[in-house]
Amino acid sequence: MCNKKQAKTKGFSLFFCAYICNYREVRKINIGKNLKYYREKKGYSKLKLSKEAGINRKTITEIENGINGNPTIETLKILAKPLETTLEELLK
Repeated sequence: MCNKKQAKTKGFSLFFCAYICNYREVRKINIGKNLKYYREKKGYSKLKLSKEAGINRKTITEIENGINGNPTIETLKILAKPLETTLEELLK
């Protein structure tokens, strides 16, 4: 939604489209940073968290690095449990 043609079709300004794209990037970074923060606070490696949560280590790496910046709510809930945190904290 960040190119001229799509912005025109949707009736949005390019400025607004750029804002939305930047917001999405910030969300990716925050979720990844928060996950890493709580994982390290708990003293878990990615491998340990993956075993505790039953989530693939690659998925955890992708979330933390912003590659998978849109993990499902269910995935985040599962990851939050062994880290003894909440979904809300991961989404801040």
